[in-house]
Amino acid sequence: MNTLKNSTAAMFGFIILSVPVGFVSAESVSIESITPGTTVLAKTYVSFRIVPVGFLGQLYRVSDSFAGSSISNERIDRGGNLYWSPETKDVGTHTFTITASDYEGHSAVVTQTITVAPPPSISIQSVSPGNKIMPGTKFSFVVSATGFTNPTLNVDDSFSGSSAPQVKIDASGNFFWNPEMFDNGEHTINVYAYDTEGHSASASVNVLVGEGPMIKIPFVSPGSSITPGQTLSFTAIPTNFSPSAFSVNDNFSGVTTVSNNNIDTAGVFSWRPSATDVGTHTLTIKGIVGTFGKSAETTQVITVLGPGGIPPSPTVLGANTTTAVPADSSDAAIYALQAKLAELNAKIAVQSGATTAASVPSTSSSGTFNTYLYSGMEGDEVLKLQKVLKQEGYFTAEPNGSFGPITVAAVRKFQAAHGLKQLGVVGPATRSALNTLSIGTVAGASTSAPGAYVFENFIGW
Repeated sequence: MNTLKNSTAAMFGFIILSVPVGFVSAESVSIESITPGTTVLAKTYVSFRIVPVGFLGQLYRVSDSFAGSSISNERIDRGGNLYWSPETKDVGTHTFTITASDYEGHSAVVTQTITVAPPPSISIQSVSPGNKIMPGTKFSFVVSATGFTNPTLNVDDSFSGSSAPQVKIDASGNFFWNPEMFDNGEHTINVYAYDTEGHSASASVNVLVGEGPMIKIPFVSPGSSITPGQTLSFTAIPTNFSPSAFSVNDNFSGVTTVSNNNIDTAGVFSWRPSATDVGTHTLTIKGIVGTFGKSAETTQVITVLGPGGIPPSPTVLGANTTTAVPADSSDAAIYALQAKLAELNAKIAVQSGATTAASVPSTSSSGTFNTYLYSGMEGDEVLKLQKVLKQEGYFTAEPNGSFGPITVAAVRKFQAAHGLKQLGVVGPATRSALNTLSIGTVAGASTSAPGAYVFENFIGW
């Protein structure tokens, strides 16, 4: 029988061989079922199937020509199905190179181009009249939507009880709103867009209705000018917001004793300045709500007066003198008038012959005191003061024009004798006591000279 088969085969000139199944097909791979298509919107799912031909696909790899692409091998499952939701950064044209292979070494490559378009979006344009309006003023803007199919637009507002959500955006994207008095405050108006294909987007605009958050300080006790040791207080009152805390900052040239400990959570500020606080303090009071909440601030200028109730600076010049007197003080005008009056009195005395060489004190051609004197100062003005105190028996040393401990002690003795506070400097009360003295000869001056020394200007407490 086999001999017959072989003879038959030889007769017809062919040999029968066993051929493996699939040998006739070469390995290849194709892409099927691209959904929704080769052009997709960012943030929209795209999918397709990888189909190996001539071998069993078991491993899949994908690479992308697009720099920074979000595609990766993890996007393909074991069945060759690719799922990908391109991000905004993927907008552009992508050429995927996909390799399918099996464990026996068979493989094939296919490419697929996908174009990613920008995602659906909306923008708010033509905001009028601006981002700050008063109640009753028409506020408007235009919403522009791209990538949507017949979008629906809705509005809401972060402001509780706002009348803005009651307003509808028309078919052309126009929004018009007339805020009421109860709308005073900060608003974040949000616009949302969506369509029947599942696309959505949002945009927002901020607008302040009314004056907005404010802080006012209606009253400062005892006033904006105080002396060391006095207690100053005021209350910072918030308007159009409710701060959960307050802070205070002091713009002072020296070392201030003001800190956040001086103001409580209710805005009550209390401070007792020390001697080192003499000068002008510009306090900035700020109220805040949480870490990122509304805030407002205001300033309050406080002057801490020096000895005798006089701020040390800034200064202005008084009449007929180069002596500095306090600016921004009612005393400044008084001092200028006093200096002018002293000048006129001196001229009248000369013209009337009342002032002679015998009647003028030997320490100066004029008995008018124009300089602010205190411990540590030196000069003719101090010398004259020492001679007056020596004449009265309070200054025991030789006058030298230096206001030191002996002078301080002499002034205190004089003050004690006249029932005054023993501060060691000459203030208004001490000056008044000195000016009531019937001062006679000083260093050889005639005792008949009436009132040779008249203290007309401020010299301390």
